[in-house]
Amino acid sequence: MTRIQDHQGSFATTTDLHGANGKDSVSLTISGRFERTRGSCVITSTGNYTVTGGTGAFANATGSGIIATELDECAGTATGTYTGTISQPNSG
Repeated sequence: MTRIQDHQGSFATTTDLHGANGKDSVSLTISGRFERTRGSCVITSTGNYTVTGGTGAFANATGSGIIATELDECAGTATGTYTGTISQPNSG
């Protein structure tokens, strides 16, 4: 994952999500905003993603959606959801 963020709360990320078989992956570009509540260990992020391709079963995939994540730096935990659509890759 590569993430670039500014001091104004904006970020841009590129990442690959890999399947359990080690051969299939989906590539995403993500942009959005992050916030930390003053005095809190928790950072939340919201934004949008675009599917930019993939490998194996996801070669030529396209799609888009939204993200919502939460990072608790004190507990060392992170959770997140990606909601959206992905094309039927390799469909023609």
